[in-house]
Amino acid sequence: MKKIASFMLGLLLCGSTALVNAAEFEIASRFPVADTAQSVKLTEVFDYVYDPGVYTSLDYDIGKAVVSKIFGGSGGKCTAVAKTLPNGDTVVGRNLDFYITNKPAYIIRTKGIKGQYDTVGISYEHTAFPDNECAKIHGLPKLYRDLLPFSSTDVLNEKGLYCEVNMRFDENDKNGNPIFASTGTNPKSKENINVVMLPRYLADHCATVDEAVALAKKINISSMQAPGMSWSLCMMMADATGNYGLLEIAKNKVFFLPKQPAQTNFYVTKSLYDEQHYKSGLGRYDTVMSGLKDVKTDEDMFKLIKKVSYFQSNFPDTCQFDPRTELVMDNTKWTTAYVLDPKNQEEVKAVMQQDAAKLSKMTRQEIMDASTYWESTLTNLINCNKKTMTVRFFEDDSKVMTLGFDK
Repeated sequence: MKKIASFMLGLLLCGSTALVNAAEFEIASRFPVADTAQSVKLTEVFDYVYDPGVYTSLDYDIGKAVVSKIFGGSGGKCTAVAKTLPNGDTVVGRNLDFYITNKPAYIIRTKGIKGQYDTVGISYEHTAFPDNECAKIHGLPKLYRDLLPFSSTDVLNEKGLYCEVNMRFDENDKNGNPIFASTGTNPKSKENINVVMLPRYLADHCATVDEAVALAKKINISSMQAPGMSWSLCMMMADATGNYGLLEIAKNKVFFLPKQPAQTNFYVTKSLYDEQHYKSGLGRYDTVMSGLKDVKTDEDMFKLIKKVSYFQSNFPDTCQFDPRTELVMDNTKWTTAYVLDPKNQEEVKAVMQQDAAKLSKMTRQEIMDASTYWESTLTNLINCNKKTMTVRFFEDDSKVMTLGFDK
């Protein structure tokens, strides 16, 4: 297991250059680990969108040993909103924003795994691989392929249960200790699951939101821990029975808010919200909450979730949400309250306009090469009753596909 962990750490530290120097990966020479010599072929579905094939087995032991390292210190600005439509279908709009260079995405399908449900979903590689090199990928290490299902950000199963995750940054107390981190929600449990794996675990084993919440309260869930920081992932869930809600993990506890229709990147549970100093996504949250009343169809939900998508960066004049709440930085000055205080608006606007002015003089490729700006990487519409997930990849309306299940 130490060898596996060392391999994954080397994979992440070496980055894309070590991975894509040839049409075939030279794994044996680059990573001398016994079970990584094989390479698994990828099917390229769209630019930077890959299909590693249908999984018929999942090794949770390997996943639990190393998958959290994939996520390192990465983060994204994501949104999810759920509603049961007038026709009875429960739908979820889902948007993920990451750095513009963080690609590719993987389509993950599982089938025929004993005692678990078939699933479809997305794993998104946000470990800073420059996208101008990802296009060279022709295969990937077998072990790395085996780990991809466990880093899925979105999973829909054959029963119509859908699970997604949004990020929550932690904060430190006056002694430098994390406030919201979870080292384990249920230490007496024999099943230990890092929150990164939670969408996969619950969708594999549960048919409904009620079952997923019950299982989440039984297992031992830990959040991300990295040198100098920690963070957690909180889950919006919905199912074909018309049920949906938000599962939040913090302070070694599981909080569930039934029928909570939306989340972005701040804690919604009141006790956590009141204590959280830095809140990101308030503008996006207000946009989807205020637009929810007008959602009557699948198409309405897809249009709503697109309103909180970034295009290259959050230009103040093009945002359909309040971009000031995306400027919150982890320091003593730029708190949410500071950004929203009327007396600071001139300074806040200047910061936004500075970015906008810089970007207006850059080509899209130059923006990508700069690596520091956001874009809408995945925009999804999930219909739990139809058991479909429609995904728009990388802000490109020509790269849209619907994932589902064979009859």
